Amino acid sequence: MHGDDKIARFAVGDLKRTRMRHVVEPFAEGNALMAKAQKCAVYFSYSTRRSRLVGYGATVDGGVPNVVPKTDISTTRVAARHSMIKSVLLLNKAMRAFAGANPDVDWAFGEAEWQALAEMEAVVKVITDVTTVVQTENSQMGAMGHLIHLRLLEQLRCAQLPVLDLANITSSQHPRALVRVDTFSQIGCTCLRRAQLEAERRLCGSVALHLDGVAGLPVLRSDRETMCLLVDPRTHRLHCKRVWTRDERVAAVDKLCDLYVEFFLVADRATASLEVSPSDDNSDFLDSEGDDDDAPAALSMDEWEARHRRLLRARFKKDLKAYAATVRGINWKEYANKQGVTDVPANAEEVDPFTHLMNVDVLPLLRSMFKQHPNIVRLATHSRASIASVPAASFSERINSAGGIVSNRSNHCLKAKEIGQLVPLKMNRALFSVLRAKVAALRDAQP
Repeated sequence: MHGDDKIARFAVGDLKRTRMRHVVEPFAEGNALMAKAQKCAVYFSYSTRRSRLVGYGATVDGGVPNVVPKTDISTTRVAARHSMIKSVLLLNKAMRAFAGANPDVDWAFGEAEWQALAEMEAVVKVITDVTTVVQTENSQMGAMGHLIHLRLLEQLRCAQLPVLDLANITSSQHPRALVRVDTFSQIGCTCLRRAQLEAERRLCGSVALHLDGVAGLPVLRSDRETMCLLVDPRTHRLHCKRVWTRDERVAAVDKLCDLYVEFFLVADRATASLEVSPSDDNSDFLDSEGDDDDAPAALSMDEWEARHRRLLRARFKKDLKAYAATVRGINWKEYANKQGVTDVPANAEEVDPFTHLMNVDVLPLLRSMFKQHPNIVRLATHSRASIASVPAASFSERINSAGGIVSNRSNHCLKAKEIGQLVPLKMNRALFSVLRAKVAALRDAQP
């Protein structure tokens, strides 16, 4: 889901072309405001200037947050852009005082510019929150991707956004106030509109190139996402109309049944391991076929395949019914990862997968369910409906960012071999800390 980053880049004016290489409307005002925020952050990245800024912050009533301005080295990741904007906004009182005492600085903001920057931060924050969730490798995103995109567009289209309350920021509080988007400044409105346009282009299939092309289109859902919504335990019992109607759910079950049949038919065709027997508990099918003394080996391949398709469809209904019963009895807190799980309502119909189950680790849950439902779990983890997949962009993009940080302007003379040696060291920094601690413990334990 690296494309979600591009939504924010287009919103603030960094992205000049669409994914189809079409030149889009420029956003000169947004570009200028972002450049000024970047210049301000870089100005205070030096320790002496930072110390002076702290001194001015001490004179402000309530103080200012203990935040270091983020310089946003990469300028490509939405999280870095958002961190840069937010750090400048949190220090706005100290920076105002600094600019008032030093009128020669070239980054000073006017009151309207401060407010416009706060509105842009509110828009970028919506996208940042989504991309941060998507790029969390502990969360298996197979079924949640569609829900995340629905949440993204809902928030971009809402009537109010939480904007930082610049006047009431103190050293300990960073309040936000709900502001109606129709009261945003021209820059803020344009930023929001651009985010909506790019989101519809990437998520809804829109081909519009101009801001008047925002049409409120629904989020497209691929067949894979449809299958994932059904087989992922977190979303199996999802009956929310904003995701799909009853008819769409019935059609999705039919598609999953077809996938189930094709998946197991390929596996069984090679070994002929699926046999018709009373133990399969398909009495309706057996009664319709007559005497079960005919061995599958006596059938032609076409007859064998047709018979097994009917049997697999009957088995799918039984497996899906048992799977749904198990999902109803899951204690979600048992599968919380390190972020934790929000309290789940007692009424299963009130459970919102995005709100309550976002931090559930699916893989241990699937492993625990494998003995009870081997067919559904096998289908879920080995077919194109795999719910255990994490977007490949999450880790590869981190490596690219690490490479950009290692080979920055101050290190432009590094050779490719040296960069290749330094990037793994940076990516495994946490691992090396653990290894050093273990080596130190072993050394201390020696007599």
